[in-house]
Amino acid sequence: MIFELDKKAAKQFIKFVSKEAEKDSPKIAPTPFFYEYEVDYKSTFSTIVGKYEMNINEAYVKRESFVTCTKSLGQILALINKPAANLLGIIIANLEFEANYIVLSEKDFISITNYSKQAFYSAISELVDKQVIRVTNKKSVYIINHNILFKGNIIDFTVKYKRKFPNGCITDETGRVIINGK
Repeated sequence: MIFELDKKAAKQFIKFVSKEAEKDSPKIAPTPFFYEYEVDYKSTFSTIVGKYEMNINEAYVKRESFVTCTKSLGQILALINKPAANLLGIIIANLEFEANYIVLSEKDFISITNYSKQAFYSAISELVDKQVIRVTNKKSVYIINHNILFKGNIIDFTVKYKRKFPNGCITDETGRVIINGK
């Protein structure tokens, strides 16, 4: 069976779709930047109910791993020194999917940035002061404030976090986050 479209109806449909697109996206302008992302799916839930198999899949972009940040990060960037901004860049580049911590030694920071050991600890101190990160009781492990910087689905993260840590976060007398009860 072959369907033929009325040219007048097709033109009206194109106008309608164009108007709807304009309503949905008034703040989108033409861009010379890449936007043809390759989408893939990961299974987030799979079960058999009676005689039916149910699968829920989550779409994600394969080409690039996006990190979401809040507006406050822009304000923070304007206030921190260059080593802290570099440290923030390293954190963003190395943040794993649905993770809220990073492992970064002073040696790694120095080899990436060519800054001194003192600059590393100054950068850590600045990001702690701005509440971007928290120091832990584990050497080179830092908690990332997921309310400022996050990679992944924040809702999924929150659900998993509450399940894993029903009693919340424990800190020592200096404010360091206790990891693994040590």
